[in-house]
Amino acid sequence: MADTNLSSFIWSVADLLRGDYKQSDYGKVILPFTVLRRLDCVLDETKPAVLAELAKREKAGINVEPFLLRKSGQLFYNTSPLDLKKLMGDQDHIAENLRAYLQAFSPAVRDIFTSFEFHTQIDRLAKAGLLYLVTEKFATIDLHPEAVSNAQMGAVFEELIRKFAELSNETAGEHFTPREVNRGDNLPSRTKSFQPPERARPQIQYHWRLWVHKLNWKTQGLAELYNLCPSVNKAA
Repeated sequence: MADTNLSSFIWSVADLLRGDYKQSDYGKVILPFTVLRRLDCVLDETKPAVLAELAKREKAGINVEPFLLRKSGQLFYNTSPLDLKKLMGDQDHIAENLRAYLQAFSPAVRDIFTSFEFHTQIDRLAKAGLLYLVTEKFATIDLHPEAVSNAQMGAVFEELIRKFAELSNETAGEHFTPREVNRGDNLPSRTKSFQPPERARPQIQYHWRLWVHKLNWKTQGLAELYNLCPSVNKAA
């Protein structure tokens, strides 16, 4: 699927939100769910090995993190037997199970969803009776690296953020996009304190001022997301 078609398909989730969310708030749901589905797909193949390793190492009473990272093949992991598709099997407990799934990610990923204030959106969607429908929609989207390269995923994020920016009356082109963040030579290998190149800092500062109260989507979170998927970056 072409990048623009994929981003349009993802953005069609807005049809479910209309009436319960203002247009300017659509991104608060769509962006974190897109990130979640991407990570969900990235971990799909190694999840059984990670769960087996977890059971093995916990019995030994040692720090399991380095072993789980090795098995996941990424700089992050998830220790829940759930994934987005499995969440669909229990509609009555979708909020509880989704939170448990998020909590099972390694700390760096949990920090990204904290930046989104994603738990607030889970509560809001559940109260509106939309959480299951939105989760189901994203569970059907194939964002596996074999289907969507990291470069394509960056383009999709950029287009989604642009759509949200337009709805928020932001001037086009005056936000720091994932495509710019995705320049690997400007990113550290693994960090929680992304230090961008000097020429990019004015753009990032503008981006932070404009978005921090609207979305809590920080450029740091984007940098961490790409750095957490080194094998995907190499494949792209």
